Formats: sequence, C-alpha cells, structure tokens
Amino acid sequence: MRIKRKVAFTAATLVLLFCLSASLPGCGAPGPRSSGATDFAAIKREAGKYLNASGRQMARGKTDGASVYSITASVDTKLKTVSGREEVQYTNRSGTALSEVVFRVYASGIGTGQDEKPVNIMQATANGKQARESLDGSILKVTVPGGIAPAASAVVSFSFAESVPPAGHEKSGGLYAYAAGTYDLGNFLPTVVRNASGSWDTRPIPWDGDINYFDCSYYSVSLAAPAGYSVAATGVESSPCWRGVG
Repeated sequence: MRIKRKVAFTAATLVLLFCLSASLPGCGAPGPRSSGATDFAAIKREAGKYLNASGRQMARGKTDGASVYSITASVDTKLKTVSGREEVQYTNRSGTALSEVVFRVYASGIGTGQDEKPVNIMQATANGKQARESLDGSILKVTVPGGIAPAASAVVSFSFAESVPPAGHEKSGGLYAYAAGTYDLGNFLPTVVRNASGSWDTRPIPWDGDINYFDCSYYSVSLAAPAGYSVAATGVESSPCWRGVG
C-alpha cells in the first residue's frame, strides 16, 4: 500500500512515525523519480492549502527558505529494512558559504545490534552532479560541488537503505523498531541538521532526551508497504497510490 503525505511547518521526526498493521491491498513498490524547482514549489503550494487563515498568518515570513523534502520509500518486512530515494531543496540561511549539507541518520546511530553497517547511502548528487557522501555514526555529509552561497539553494539527493532493529534493542527505545507485525519508523528519514552561523549541529544523539531539534520544513512523502499492512501517520492523505506532485 502506498499513501502520499504532505506536511508543512514541522519537524520530520514528529511527522513521520509510521506504524504498519491491519490489512489493505498493496500497490507495489515506488519507482524512482526526480524533483525539479517546479516540483518543490508545488509541494510548498500544496502544503499551504491545509492551513487555515490563522495558520497562514502565523507562518507568514517564518518559512522563507525552509527546506523542502521529496521522498519515495518502501518497507521490506522480510529483510526488515526501509529504503528509498530522498531529495532535499536546501537553502543556505547561515550567512556564510557552505561546502556541504549535513544530515542526521538516526538508524545509523542506533544500529541494530546485529549489523555492523545498518545503513547504506548511495548515488548521492548535488544540483544534478555526482557528490561525495560520508556517513560517520549518525552524521551524513554530502558535498556540494561549487558550494552554496548565502541565500542560495542546492538540491541534494541520495538513495538510502536502513535496517530496522527488533523491539527491545537497547538504543532504539521503541521509536525505530519492529515487533509482532508492527513497524515503528520514527526518524527513518535522513534529516538536515540545523546550521547556526556556518556551524552544523553534529552533537551525539541524546539517548535520554528529545532528538527532534531540526528546522521546520516541508515534506512530501510516499511510503509503500506490503499487502496486509496499513500506514498510520500524521499529514494528509492525497491519493491511495503515489502518482507525482501537482
């Protein structure tokens, strides 16, 4: 089953906690796609439709330069993995030129207790050009050829494959784990960390506190699950099967 969700003005880790259960027919795995400037603009316009007058007034001016995420992902309950393709339109609001974009990859930080390399990041690009990626613990760095000038934007893309640990794994706290036909996928999306005055927030994950310290952003997400599973998530269901933005 595939449900597309569009959510504005909130953090990824709060938006995208998927619990899979119950029974609905499947739609198959999502295919690759590529977003351009027009698509990112469409994601923002569509998200804005779900705000009332008070919400639009509250958001005015606060979402200028907010990141826009476009993700297609799927869950493999046999391999116990979640994988997909992520594209992010990132605007440099730091006031200084940046040479890379830095993400938090929660699944890589907690591991599974079984896999030495629980996350693979592949096929990274920046503005359509091949980019170097490096994953160290939960921190993913993707270089941007030519850099990002202040107030300029870059589109960073990569594929990811993440192992899901069993419930009871000491570091997951049940936030990202599977058990008894249910997959809790909180924080499965690699998410851009905050940047203040040119410095990225690369602190270790606080295991005894809230890790949801990210900039407010727009998200357009398509998640495919096998037949026999349903998707429980915040956001707005826009179609039973993903067919693109617009």
